[in-house]
Amino acid sequence: MRIKSFFLLAIFIVLLSSQVTSAHVPRFADDGYSIDSAIKVEDPLKSWVFYSQLPDNSTVQYYTFQMQKGDRLKLSLLTPQRGDFVPSVVLTGPGIDEKEDVPEYIDIPENSGAWSIEGKMPDRASYEAFTPSKHYTLLDIDTTAPATGQYYVAVHSTTTGGEYALGIGYTESFKLTEWITVPAYTIKIHLWEGQSVFSIFAPLVVTLLAGLVIAFKRQKNLSYFAIAGIIAGLFYIGSAAMKLYQMMVAMEGTSAGPSIGLTTAFIIVSATLGIILLKLSLKDTIGTKERSLMLLIGIAGLFTWSGVFIGPAIAIMAVIIPADLHL
Repeated sequence: MRIKSFFLLAIFIVLLSSQVTSAHVPRFADDGYSIDSAIKVEDPLKSWVFYSQLPDNSTVQYYTFQMQKGDRLKLSLLTPQRGDFVPSVVLTGPGIDEKEDVPEYIDIPENSGAWSIEGKMPDRASYEAFTPSKHYTLLDIDTTAPATGQYYVAVHSTTTGGEYALGIGYTESFKLTEWITVPAYTIKIHLWEGQSVFSIFAPLVVTLLAGLVIAFKRQKNLSYFAIAGIIAGLFYIGSAAMKLYQMMVAMEGTSAGPSIGLTTAFIIVSATLGIILLKLSLKDTIGTKERSLMLLIGIAGLFTWSGVFIGPAIAIMAVIIPADLHL
């Protein structure tokens, strides 16, 4: 069982390394509704995606970043749903000559040109493997900075308000904290998409309730170590169920293609680690080897986005619980 599990983990790492080019560091933009309060993007070459919304068609949200002449300038604009809300962007900065078709309500810095880029609703949605989710790509710009200086991106809509995401940059890199905290952003992203808290967590809650009922019916004299391990394992399996549900939702109306393989790998790894935790918790003898494995699975859960933080935390804490301490 353990050899198979590490084999699955190895497959997961290979898939992850081959698909990481589609990953963006997620952020939520809560400010920037004037050019003076524009959201500062510290590294515009790094791949970011800023989730936000325009309350109405009179609101503009601004982002700003510093670029050197010749730097690759990559922008994309997404929406989670097909509808009347089709925002556009205006890129302003040094060396940009165009100023045509720029709405009057867009602020243009002094000595800057402005390039108005209209968003267009595509025929089909795109599948995103990491969240997983689907989105509609309204525009995708890949050019170079014509001059060194400060650039601004203004997101606006001429019709109505709605949710959007702005992608900036192209270099795929995650800091340790950015990678580990992706599950928290994933939940916020699903809320941003318009999903309810119930639909997001229902697969996890059902898994926890069903698993605990079965465990306590079959085992009448569980130790605290076993209970902790069982709960941790169920959180891992429940997070796999959450990903499976979101994958099914996201696949509808998209051409997911090979990206499904990465999502499936996340699901399999989370479920497998959860099953190992369940088996480990119910062993008759708990020694150093079992506790070390529990610790490793807890740490692995953080890096494989398993257990919604709670599962790994319980697994790690369970390491110090005496095995002979019963209810």
